[in-house]
Amino acid sequence: MFFLLKKSLKYFMITCVFPTLLLSQGQTDLTDSRVQDAYTDLVNSVTRAIVKTDIKGSPYFNEKFIDSKIKYFDKNLEEVFYLRYNAFSDEIEMGKNKFQNESVEIVQKNENIVCYIEDDIFLLKSYKNEIGNQKKGYLNMIFDGQKSKIYRSKRKIFMEATQARTSLERAFPARYIDEKSYYISSKNSSEINYLKVSKKSLLKLIDSKEKKVKKFMSENKIKLKNEGDLIKVFQFYESL
Repeated sequence: MFFLLKKSLKYFMITCVFPTLLLSQGQTDLTDSRVQDAYTDLVNSVTRAIVKTDIKGSPYFNEKFIDSKIKYFDKNLEEVFYLRYNAFSDEIEMGKNKFQNESVEIVQKNENIVCYIEDDIFLLKSYKNEIGNQKKGYLNMIFDGQKSKIYRSKRKIFMEATQARTSLERAFPARYIDEKSYYISSKNSSEINYLKVSKKSLLKLIDSKEKKVKKFMSENKIKLKNEGDLIKVFQFYESL
């Protein structure tokens, strides 16, 4: 299991890390104090101490650093970043290159920073979980409509090792298990709430168009546990 110790970098060392970093909407003066502050805010240093090595599985869905893009205050940074998502600690790690194994830097958790890693869009959001508790963490936007927006959370949960107490029980090693959940916000509210992925719950959310959506789901043999099918339902609802 990881123990995390974070501290903000006092200097981002622009000349070493991002020698040619520009904002996509025109040439930007890197001596501008606001721009320097933005880069300083982009990254945190992190110290990790691994105290267990016999854990089954990985805290990552993909352990490789991927060529990625970052948007800061709605401006696309032209530089290519090497990022990977730590699904256990809910952090986006930054590498100096795509070949390294460990990282000492993470992307600052800031709602104005959006990371694009492969096909996933990572946004830092406040949301309510399944039991109504307020949380803040990374969500992937999977559908961006006028009526509603759908988000996905993919996490790795650490489970301690368990010993079999009798011959009828199974022993389990310390391990990471996958956890996936969905969230929704509507056009009338910026609040992001837990989305229970069931036919009954979904039809209740879109009560005014229930009959049409229900017919669409039946005719297209929609299986809501399939993320692609879940998106299809909201795409259809958007068209009504």
